[in-house]
Amino acid sequence: MKLKWIGFGFIVQGLIEFLITNYSCKSLCFNCSFEQLKPCFFLLIFVGIIFIVIGISIMSLNTQKLPEVKLVKKKGDNRAS
Repeated sequence: MKLKWIGFGFIVQGLIEFLITNYSCKSLCFNCSFEQLKPCFFLLIFVGIIFIVIGISIMSLNTQKLPEVKLVKKKGDNRAS
């Protein structure tokens, strides 16, 4: 249950990063123009996409309970000592 909330948090963080990319790039690069292809713009979009992918992969994890294995020691078995 916690993993789904963590994954949802990563997805929300990625969407926020993706939506504020243009504003944050303008505040970082004062000299960037369309001829320079705004390198920070692509970097911040890539970071947003990575957060979204991480969130989706965390949400798709299935936690399955592993079977319990019980070890039974035989009474006459003294090979270890």
